[in-house]
Amino acid sequence: MSNNLQISTVSSCVPWQMPVDPTVYDRRGLSASEWQALELDFQLSVKTPRPIDPLAVRTALARFDAPLADVFHLRHQGSADLVHDVQHLFRSEMGRHQKTFWEWTPQEWQATLCPTPALFLKRYGKWENVRMTVMDAAYLLGNMSEPPSRRHRKERRECRSRVLWPGTGACTMHQIV
Repeated sequence: MSNNLQISTVSSCVPWQMPVDPTVYDRRGLSASEWQALELDFQLSVKTPRPIDPLAVRTALARFDAPLADVFHLRHQGSADLVHDVQHLFRSEMGRHQKTFWEWTPQEWQATLCPTPALFLKRYGKWENVRMTVMDAAYLLGNMSEPPSRRHRKERRECRSRVLWPGTGACTMHQIV
């Protein structure tokens, strides 16, 4: 019996590159109009009766959408349904931390991620795909050098399945052909 299983690997001499380059995005702090839009976005999310223009809010905060969408689509290629949930979660957390996600500390990333998937679901009402995007964003946009917590073993295995976390096996992107 012959074994027809082939393993293709990327050459080890090819250096790993970040799949998202954070320097191409506008990483300034929040402007006064963006702060106001974050406050209005929060009011929209709690469904206050105030007359608020959701399009104006999204327009004012649009510069934060592209990097989050780019990170989301690395893992969830072709899946656009949850990207708006990710963007809304990040807007909410920027309001809570009172700074852009570019400026978050490792502790703020940890707080946003929550220690367990169950706590994340309880806090945000969002499922695992959104939480995985928070982990990916922590590394790709937040200058985290390793997965946000050593306790997240399952998530680290999931991260290894994509070209996201160097040093965890992901940078070579082994595939069974």
